[in-house]
Amino acid sequence: LSFWYLTGRTGNTAADRIGVYYRVDGGDWQELFYRSSPMVNWSQVTLEVPAAAFAENVQFCFWAQSNTNGAALDDIVLSVMDSHSLSFSAAGSVITALCGNDRCAFEGKELTLTLTAPEKTVYDDGKNAAAMLPELDRFNAELGLALSADDIKYYQNGTLLPAAPVIPGSYTASFTAAIGDGTYTVTVDYAISNATPEPDALPGYTAVYGDTLSDIGLPSGWSWNTPDARVGNVGDNVFTATYSTGDVYYNTVSQDVTVTVSARPLTVTADAKSKTYGEADPELTYTVEGLVEGDAFTGALARTGDDNVGVYEIQQGTLSAGNNYTISFTGASFTVGKKALAVYADAKGKTYGEADPALTYTYEGLVEGDAFTGALTRAPGNNAGTYAITQGTLTAGDNYDLTFTGALFTIDAKVLTITADAKTKVYGEADPALTYTAEGLVAGDTLSGALTRVPGGNVNTYAITQGTLTAGDNYNLTFTGASFTITKRALTVTADSKSKEQGAEDPALTYRVTGIAQGDTVAVTLSRAPGEEPGSYAITAVIDASDNYEVTYVGAAFTVRAPRDNSECPLCGEIHNEKTFVGFFTRFFHLLFYVIKRINFHMFDYM
Repeated sequence: LSFWYLTGRTGNTAADRIGVYYRVDGGDWQELFYRSSPMVNWSQVTLEVPAAAFAENVQFCFWAQSNTNGAALDDIVLSVMDSHSLSFSAAGSVITALCGNDRCAFEGKELTLTLTAPEKTVYDDGKNAAAMLPELDRFNAELGLALSADDIKYYQNGTLLPAAPVIPGSYTASFTAAIGDGTYTVTVDYAISNATPEPDALPGYTAVYGDTLSDIGLPSGWSWNTPDARVGNVGDNVFTATYSTGDVYYNTVSQDVTVTVSARPLTVTADAKSKTYGEADPELTYTVEGLVEGDAFTGALARTGDDNVGVYEIQQGTLSAGNNYTISFTGASFTVGKKALAVYADAKGKTYGEADPALTYTYEGLVEGDAFTGALTRAPGNNAGTYAITQGTLTAGDNYDLTFTGALFTIDAKVLTITADAKTKVYGEADPALTYTAEGLVAGDTLSGALTRVPGGNVNTYAITQGTLTAGDNYNLTFTGASFTITKRALTVTADSKSKEQGAEDPALTYRVTGIAQGDTVAVTLSRAPGEEPGSYAITAVIDASDNYEVTYVGAAFTVRAPRDNSECPLCGEIHNEKTFVGFFTRFFHLLFYVIKRINFHMFDYM
């Protein structure tokens, strides 16, 4: 093929737009070259004009426009250069027309037609991605060809496609040019990639410890890469979210998102607990609301107070679930109840008069280390009998619920030995006091009542018995009796001496009795020895007395006197003969006077 070259220039004036056109036989103007970008400080344009454009009656138009206030364009020069012979070859994606004329104006003496991949090989919402022949117009114009880009064919994995591909994939574009007698085929491989959306960037989010990423809502199209993952510990944590249009021809877009995690509210409610005083504390337990699965507490609850009976507060103590939680704690009561303490009093006793023994007891339930205070007591009283032993002031303190079982305190009667003293009396005398000795009588105590004896007043031996003698119920009295002996009473019968003159009648024999007991009588019959002669005759007695007497008789003499002269006693006869009371005493006193004068006068002879 032969080419003609047209050279033109505009002088030194800059042009903003430039164009070259031609027409044949006054027909329509055909564009050879047009450039719309500014062309500053240039002076020459070389146009490659196909030979077909050179026919008879051809006209050329070189057009330039300047925006510089109507600056003139001049010195337009057109020149025609020599034609060239070209050879063609195809390699890869390029068809090359090689110029064989040394004076060829083609750069490098060649003209190329390159099959290129589409400018945009990213999926574009259903638009096809066609391969391009960017040099096609020039190639056609220079060579006078009518090659068309519509002849580009597309293959995928060797399969011919009906049109330029649309969806992502790997493709081969093929173009065959028929030039002269030859055909030249070029190919280019390219791929359509998924489109990448440009969603709005995600902000930071907040969450509560223990939440999962799925608990954090994202705008439409966004999703967490690990939706079931927890949001992490308190603080800022970074997770990846991915945006997807849902269309397989679009790539997904990932973004690191900061999630600010706050502490999770955790409710801990202590369980009420109790124990009996003296026992070990039970484990302090609690219920939890809000603890994340897999997490655990450290530390433990604590309580106030000590081990004494009372109600104490269960507190949080050192219990913690870590910095990821804010604990709301509800306490409870810890009750120490009284311990059952059984006290059993020991039965006690003593003998009346002795000091009380210590009141002792046994017990069940006292905690080791504790001790009683106070003491048992008993019902007051020191007499023989039984008394209740009571709790008294005995206590183990407020930590115990004391159950007391009493006992009896027995005061036994004291053995009291009474030994009666033997007693005697003489018949007719009053009984002497019955006395005794006592062994075992408590100081300050006294006996009441009295001994007695078997009744009887006659001479004999009588038993002395206890009678009403007693020391009271506080004593077991052992009595040893004795004898009460009544001895005979000495009874003396004394005869009175008697006398008479011979020839006179015997005076009555009289006697005196000494020793007779009041109320008793004794029969005494006196007699004298017979005889009337002057002299002394014994007076004897027959005495009839009871066996209670030891009778002693004291006899006397009965004197018979010789008769005597009564003249010396002129009053004696008168006294005997006086019949009146007054007369008798008158004469008696005369006689007494006479007797005084006569000491040797025997007054009793005249009585």
